[in-house]
Amino acid sequence: NYVFASHCTVPFEDFNIQIRRQMVGNTSTISYVNVILDGTNLKMEKDYILVNDKRIQLPYNGPGFEIENFFNYIKVDSKIGLTLKWNKEDSLMLELDKKYANSTCGLCGDFNGISKYKEFYFENTPITNFQFGNQWKVNDPIEDCQDPIPLPQKSCTDEYDICRKILTGSAFIECNDIVSVNSYIDACVHDMCLCDEIEKSSCLCDTFTEYSRQCAHAGGQLQNWRSPELCPMTCSSGMQYQECGSPCANTCTNSERSHVCEDHCVDGCFCPPGTVLDDINGNACIPFEQCSCMYNGESYAPGMTYSAPCRSCICSGGEWNCIDLPCRGICSIQ
Repeated sequence: NYVFASHCTVPFEDFNIQIRRQMVGNTSTISYVNVILDGTNLKMEKDYILVNDKRIQLPYNGPGFEIENFFNYIKVDSKIGLTLKWNKEDSLMLELDKKYANSTCGLCGDFNGISKYKEFYFENTPITNFQFGNQWKVNDPIEDCQDPIPLPQKSCTDEYDICRKILTGSAFIECNDIVSVNSYIDACVHDMCLCDEIEKSSCLCDTFTEYSRQCAHAGGQLQNWRSPELCPMTCSSGMQYQECGSPCANTCTNSERSHVCEDHCVDGCFCPPGTVLDDINGNACIPFEQCSCMYNGESYAPGMTYSAPCRSCICSGGEWNCIDLPCRGICSIQ
């Protein structure tokens, strides 16, 4: 485990976020995320979430925070000024209120607005990226994790040319003005050098995808840089892949979400225009008119009805249309 970010320099920390790294092929992924949030313990894995060791269902409202499925992400939103988004694979994004400036530590640094400052020094001596990462490894009494060792440097001229050409090309040209590209070129070259020949395309795509995410998060208008030959993405259930799609899309159970949500765009699979996500009977995209309705925990298809004392209701486009019926009067004497 590694400390991703923590509230430091205070007697009581508001948050502590740790990640577990796992290599899948040549790609580094995050297998789970541990969060201590104002005294509450969260553990997020790909298939389930625990709050204080109890499994929960989403959406979930806890003391001062909420957790929800955020299209392709799990989102934790806290009243202390923290938002965390994990795509259940390799991307974890943290947003903090500015009150935490200069008071954080971990892999994300000290939140002072300078990308490389005191973090890359130990006892006034410069340290490498590997040494910086190893600083934030969390020791476990029942597990002995060895520090990663940097491999010998290789000449990667060809890889540099490939990475630079694409990251500074027309697809990302607007991003270059918003997010500095140099560190991403370096990361791309580093990954490509370490990759097996058969895995090179995957290693290339990891860096491009992350640069695309950061550009979108910073407000950039992304071009469609993917192609069948370069980092293709496919979606199921009639969805379409977008680099910068709105996470505020309407669903069958929330037809007004797009009017009240102001979150940053995210990458992933989205329903095409004219359809909504059917979050009642699965996760397919359907016209809103085909949405079912819920009553007492049961799903009713469009056109189905239910009756209650003095009223009758019919399901229409995910909503109940009800009419009042005459009720028989009752008179009693006691």
